[in-house]
Amino acid sequence: KIKTSKASPATSPVSDEGNPAWTQVEPICILERKGSTEEQVTLVAIIIRTGRTHQIRVHLKHIGHPTVTDGKYTDQLTYNSDKEWCSRNFLHRHRLTFVDTDGLLREAVAALPKDLCEVLRGLHPADDGQSPGTMRRLLEGWMPGAALV
Repeated sequence: KIKTSKASPATSPVSDEGNPAWTQVEPICILERKGSTEEQVTLVAIIIRTGRTHQIRVHLKHIGHPTVTDGKYTDQLTYNSDKEWCSRNFLHRHRLTFVDTDGLLREAVAALPKDLCEVLRGLHPADDGQSPGTMRRLLEGWMPGAALV
């Protein structure tokens, strides 16, 4: 459950007093900053069934894996470190589906923006047997809808 504050700026903590919020997170691959095997991030695909304020960011922070360069839901030290290699919050909605007012299923798809593609190119896949192949496919244009955490 997420409880959205009406104060400005709005924040949305996980709370038993909040509204139901459903988020599914699937890891895609593990990436490392070039030159550092100690700093890893995970590219994830996320499906949400509800649309609470900052839902994805709140849930990822709650499980201890906030999105990269999230100035609202990470501590200042992490935010500053992330900002050195990723200029903005790494969160992208690749695919959106909804039922319109006529009851028809609609879909909108958007490729990963160029600036986030450049961030991916600045990372390399972890040597885990799966991430290198996934990263190659990502850079060739495959994108399931993802965020870095």
